[in-house]
Amino acid sequence: MMKLRRTLLLRSSPGISSNIGAAFITTRAALQSAFNDRASAVEFRGERFLGAVSIPRPPARVMHNTRSFSANPTTSPMMGPSPNLDPRSKPHGGLVYAKLTGTGRSTLKMDIVHFFEGCNLKPEDMKFAYNRTYAPLGMILQFSSRAAYGIAQRFTAIKGRYYRMMEVDRSQWSNLESPFDEKVLLLHGVPQSALLEDVERFFSGCNFDSSSVRFFIRPVLDEPVRFALVSFRSQREAMHALREKNRNVCLNSPITLRLLH
Repeated sequence: MMKLRRTLLLRSSPGISSNIGAAFITTRAALQSAFNDRASAVEFRGERFLGAVSIPRPPARVMHNTRSFSANPTTSPMMGPSPNLDPRSKPHGGLVYAKLTGTGRSTLKMDIVHFFEGCNLKPEDMKFAYNRTYAPLGMILQFSSRAAYGIAQRFTAIKGRYYRMMEVDRSQWSNLESPFDEKVLLLHGVPQSALLEDVERFFSGCNFDSSSVRFFIRPVLDEPVRFALVSFRSQREAMHALREKNRNVCLNSPITLRLLH
């Protein structure tokens, strides 16, 4: 009986070994499959699994599309805001006034026209302000639109080394008189003994109004200086006299001429 039981046990051993080996292989395959599934799940969540260390993957760079669509074309970000949306802007065609300082004694209106080329400025869009000795204090300019004023501001910032410009109210333009209209010459340094006949002799060959000659004295650097104002028939005659007679002498004294606007 004991021999029969031992024989049965020996015969069943190979089967048991084979079953244990199959079970081990099955268990190993199941563990490997679970490991692979976990690694895939981790990788899907944005990580890479390497051995026993989990290394975060850098976040993907997302390109955001900032372009938006609107039924109102003036607010489209591709086109930029409409100028009419600026609360400081004036209606199209509205006049803008500005004060320009830094002009010299010999500055002419055409000098300003050329400086602000492209701003649609004309000589009649300018008025000069003077002090008691007729030294220029600045100018008031009248621009046809805010766009022209903006261009003039850029010109002043880029190449206006001595000019300064700021926007002013319309009243400064309206209250500033411009009686000379580029037809009047200012004579600086007239001798104290000079008479009307001396001025007429000084402007010989020029078409001027002798009845308009007016003498006056102003203190300059604590010394009295004699001036004279002479009116001409036209702007062309005044400019001709300025070119021909400036720095000429009257009673052996040089006379400086300046055109008043």
